Amino acid sequence: LLRWDQVPEDFVERFILSGYRRPPSSARECLASVLRPTNETLNFWTHFIPLLLFLGRFGRLLLLGPDAAPEPLPFHHPGLLPLWCYASGVLLTFAASCAAHAFGSASRRLRAALFYLDYASISYYGFGSTVAYYYYLLPGLRLLDAVWGVRG
Repeated sequence: LLRWDQVPEDFVERFILSGYRRPPSSARECLASVLRPTNETLNFWTHFIPLLLFLGRFGRLLLLGPDAAPEPLPFHHPGLLPLWCYASGVLLTFAASCAAHAFGSASRRLRAALFYLDYASISYYGFGSTVAYYYYLLPGLRLLDAVWGVRG
């Protein structure tokens, strides 16, 4: 592992003095580094574990239906669309962050692209959660009525 003054300036994070991986790294080296203590290990695992947990929970909820439901709604039901928006935002944000932290030392170009995608996914999460909150918390103001032709 390298110190901050041993890596290109593009790879240096403020206040992180050591633990940098050697750039450029191969995909195998990047994946192996998530199992070693580097400056990105904790970032990766704090996004990867919730990704698996949310994937399991949303998968059960959206594909199998809620446990208390007498009959699960079909996955394309308009009432589930806001939940799909929220779920996709959560999962995309965790997945993009995992990719950025795992493969950030592969090359300058890939690092920049992955972190731009990471930041874009945070924006998408904001949109998806806004749709879900709007639709579920303000049921009298149906955002999707015009799209789906649903009458309340």
